[in-house]
Amino acid sequence: MAESKLFVKKCVLVPDEGKQSSLKEPQNITAGVVNIDYFESLLSPTIELKVTFVDVDQLLGRLGVTGGEYIDLTILYGDGDQTEFKIRAEDHKLILNSVRDLVTDFNKQVATLEFVSVEQYVNQTARVNQKYTGNITETVKKLLKDPTAIGTKKNLESDEAANSYSFVGNLNHPFETVQWLCPKTQASKDSFGFLFYETFDGYNFKYYKSLILIKGSIYLEKQIFYNGNQFIKMVYYCIWLERTYVCVIRWEINQNYWNISGFCGFIICNTVANQARTIGVSI
Repeated sequence: MAESKLFVKKCVLVPDEGKQSSLKEPQNITAGVVNIDYFESLLSPTIELKVTFVDVDQLLGRLGVTGGEYIDLTILYGDGDQTEFKIRAEDHKLILNSVRDLVTDFNKQVATLEFVSVEQYVNQTARVNQKYTGNITETVKKLLKDPTAIGTKKNLESDEAANSYSFVGNLNHPFETVQWLCPKTQASKDSFGFLFYETFDGYNFKYYKSLILIKGSIYLEKQIFYNGNQFIKMVYYCIWLERTYVCVIRWEINQNYWNISGFCGFIICNTVANQARTIGVSI
């Protein structure tokens, strides 16, 4: 099979609006880009971008670029009528977090620029220092939208929680607080477990089973019995996202009519038949 063509149309470093960047004006590094990695994860509250480029103009050393710059990126991909993939500084707000793997030669430098969502920066300094009550989905909206917490203007897609929960923030970070709430959130009386993650289109606080509605997803169930009156039921939801199956495992223990249920973990694999690799656990 022939490889799809990919062309970097634009890659520009943009000074941040707070003037904390060492740049005074945008810097075009398109000609030097040799590799781009873009990451999204069901387990991560931030998208990530890595750009490796050849710095023949000594941009990093001459202007002191170490972090705080945004990126404007446009990539054309596909055969025939190519599709545009755009990361916009004003919309996605991916900010330079670090400069890694810097290699200096006599006439050039090669470096990898690592970008994360600016909300990740805000999360490191913000603290949840008040009491929250009421529906959990509404609490999550407050933690993301309130200027005293994350204060993001990005879109939030959410499923409505069926339960309320009261807690005191105890000076935890907002993102960690939302992830802590995920396994406590109910979609119905006996269904627990939400996922909090960021994608290209914004933030998501979704009931994991709602993702099963995606075409190509698979449902499996296996029961293991112990002593005749106790069993552990393992339920596998194989969610088809783009080109990857993400298997969400839910467990339930039943003994003498007492039920305990919750999230067990996540598995990612290329196909259901392939060997899986565990990438995270949330209980």
